[in-house]
Amino acid sequence: MFDIQAVLFDLDGTLVDTVHDIAGSMNSLLREMGEERFDTDDYRRWIGGGSGAMVARISEMLGIEEPVESFLERYMQRYGQNLTTLSRPFAGAEDILDTCRELDLPISVLSNKDQWMVDIICRELFPDVAFRHTIGLSSAFPKKPDPTSARHIARDLVVNPRHCLFVGDTPVDIRTAQAAGMTSAGVTWGYGHALDIDEAGPDVCFRRMNILDHFIRDHCSSARRRISA
Repeated sequence: MFDIQAVLFDLDGTLVDTVHDIAGSMNSLLREMGEERFDTDDYRRWIGGGSGAMVARISEMLGIEEPVESFLERYMQRYGQNLTTLSRPFAGAEDILDTCRELDLPISVLSNKDQWMVDIICRELFPDVAFRHTIGLSSAFPKKPDPTSARHIARDLVVNPRHCLFVGDTPVDIRTAQAAGMTSAGVTWGYGHALDIDEAGPDVCFRRMNILDHFIRDHCSSARRRISA
């Protein structure tokens, strides 16, 4: 029996559809460099590994002679100017966050995106949402799937990790939840492949946002306390 007392969300591909800004930023840079550009679906497959891995892949595929670190820096500058130009919450994401607020469930964001980018996206796309934590990539914590940041959130909330639901769209998120001792929830509307997510062995998996919403309602401790009262 699941007993949810807090929810952690990945950002890209879970709460927010960011692929169009990522693709647009990289393609505009490649256009200036006179290089081949890629389809949005290509970027959708590459997002899960983080910006560094994506840039390294593109650099190798195109045989770009510029050092990867320099290429990455130029891409990050371009993307940093377009974080919320086209990016929007997935349909139903705001409903789930409203459900968590209604149930008094603390909610946090845990992403491998750079910290300053996470801060901007959460502030601009979810201005009315009181996230307890918005943790991105920084020197404070190792990147996922290292469980340190997830465990920090649970400890700060004074919630046993086994009562935390970690929701994400890639195997990296599933492995993070497993390593942290949390309930892992895979979702298939994002950028991970459904087969890869299934093979990662999540505790639960959702193909529609509204089903995740129902799951949270059905397994939230505060909701059961209200019913019993």
